[in-house]
Amino acid sequence: SDYISFDYYTSKLINNITIPFFNTILGSPFRRGLAFALLIELLIFIKKKLNLRLTVPARYFSQEGDSSSDGFFFRKLKKLIGISIPSCRTYEFFKVLLLIVSLISRTTLSIYLTSVNGSIAKAIINREFSKFFKKMMWLGMLSIPGSMLNSFLEFLQRRIAISLRSRLTKYFNSEYIKDMNYYKIANLDSRIPNPEQRLTGDIEKWATSFSICISQYIKPFIDIVLFGKKLADKVGWEGPLLMIGWYVFAGICLKFISPPFASLTSIAQKLEG
Repeated sequence: SDYISFDYYTSKLINNITIPFFNTILGSPFRRGLAFALLIELLIFIKKKLNLRLTVPARYFSQEGDSSSDGFFFRKLKKLIGISIPSCRTYEFFKVLLLIVSLISRTTLSIYLTSVNGSIAKAIINREFSKFFKKMMWLGMLSIPGSMLNSFLEFLQRRIAISLRSRLTKYFNSEYIKDMNYYKIANLDSRIPNPEQRLTGDIEKWATSFSICISQYIKPFIDIVLFGKKLADKVGWEGPLLMIGWYVFAGICLKFISPPFASLTSIAQKLEG
């Protein structure tokens, strides 16, 4: 098998090092409770230190509510997504769906390339030079569709950004010129400063950022599922579940001790105008 060496050393690592280490450190319920309490106390201490160093002035928040809060953010995001992708029958939705399929294909290809690399390493160890050269040629041939798929993902991501920007621009421009709203905003209402910049630069920035976020949020989930399934087929579900649980726990800890990046971003945008 191409995964003999990988399976062997992974199983040795999990069974002989990782599991005995945690059993020694957390062998009794008292030790587990003490370690968990110390960890919580450490996180609270770090959080208090960060709060003392960083405070967000209240004057940067609008009177409608905290624009950096999760509820406000997700309500606005849902409304913008509803405008840019109004239904499942639009070209924007089809492009997003095509992007997801392409990301799944890219991860599947990466898994297959891993098996080919394992075959090359096995051929080197066994001194099978003919098999080594065949696998190297096959790996070189696979690099062609891999590079094409990467370029297609980047192209599709930019096309999604352009489509979202076009739909948002048409919607907000129609609302801007309707019922003399442009005159009301410029002369009678000061709640929306620099409306021209919001209709051009901010829309472009949002469309580009949202198209990037689609890939950045979906790709890790696809990688975890497909790579975890492949690893579970070889060494069992204990290792992948332990790894996923560790990532979830680390993410919760980072979320707890991280400074308010949303508030800082909101302040930066307000100061930039």
